[in-house]
Amino acid sequence: MEYMPYTSLSQAADEYATFPLFPVLDIAHFMLMVLVTREDIGHGSSFPKSNPLVCYMCSMLTCFAGGILTNLLLGAPLMQPFANTQAVITATIVWYLVFYSPGDFFYKLIITTPGKLVIISLKELARARKISMGIAQSEVLYPDAVFIMIMVGAAKANGSSLMKNFERLLRGTWNPSTNELITPSFTLKASVIGSSLLVLQKFGYIPIEYNVLMMFISLSTMSFKIGVLFFDINDPFNLIEDYTKPSMFGRSEYANKAEVQKKPRKSKGE
Repeated sequence: MEYMPYTSLSQAADEYATFPLFPVLDIAHFMLMVLVTREDIGHGSSFPKSNPLVCYMCSMLTCFAGGILTNLLLGAPLMQPFANTQAVITATIVWYLVFYSPGDFFYKLIITTPGKLVIISLKELARARKISMGIAQSEVLYPDAVFIMIMVGAAKANGSSLMKNFERLLRGTWNPSTNELITPSFTLKASVIGSSLLVLQKFGYIPIEYNVLMMFISLSTMSFKIGVLFFDINDPFNLIEDYTKPSMFGRSEYANKAEVQKKPRKSKGE
């Protein structure tokens, strides 16, 4: 299949696809993941100081969740992501700075709007790259399994939220009624859609260069995350779901009762 001609866009996409994840993008990923872990524990909580080992294990699980879940789905060694000693040492340094820096200086620095802007932007630039890595890893074992490629690609890019319940279990705060599959986030939805698009491109159904499509996916998720940071933006997928769910799967009894309660009651004189 012939592709549309690209010049500078194609070159930029090729540079994006070959830009090394370590150290810049990986460090941004580690910073955001440890920050998410600390905020989930609760600012001001004594848990990190009273249970530093569990705090460290939870942070490392979050940092390397994508690789762990990918290996779990493909039957590879679960400890393999930790074989990269350089990455583990870097993540450990980031963990210590986020939780235990003097005067909490590092944490206060990265939770500022400029700090979050930089970290989130770099993190989202790596998302589609990780989706592609998951697809490539699954393609080796299952070259024709579209569903497996999509599932592994999404897990590789969004492992931290899928691992959240297990990480909370280590901290003794697990709640089985709350997990990413019951209430999927924008990130999970975007990862699944991005993985689907890249897999379809591999099979020749999307006439766009692979690297260009991958860069477009990362820029799209980055734009939304930055929009959430500065503006009150809702998940754009919710609007689509509100229209498609009732027609495809039927309206739930809870939704019907909610609509009845919202309708204004007529007075006896009307």
